[in-house]
Amino acid sequence: MGPALSGPAGFGELLLVPVQLNRQPAAANYARKPGDALFRAVAVDVLRVEDGWITDVVSFEHTAEFPVFDLLGLPATR
Repeated sequence: MGPALSGPAGFGELLLVPVQLNRQPAAANYARKPGDALFRAVAVDVLRVEDGWITDVVSFEHTAEFPVFDLLGLPATR
């Protein structure tokens, strides 16, 4: 058994872009599969920081049912 994020079902190359959501630090996550020219929206991770430590991460997956990047005005590709 290989790593969970490798092979044909893996993400490929990842790109995280710093953003803010509800005045909290967050990261817009994009992935580019091998052979693809564009990074495509995957999820937005919102960080909860207390006393300089990340204490919680809430992830919002970008799907057709919940297009979080569109709702936040973020580009779906880069």
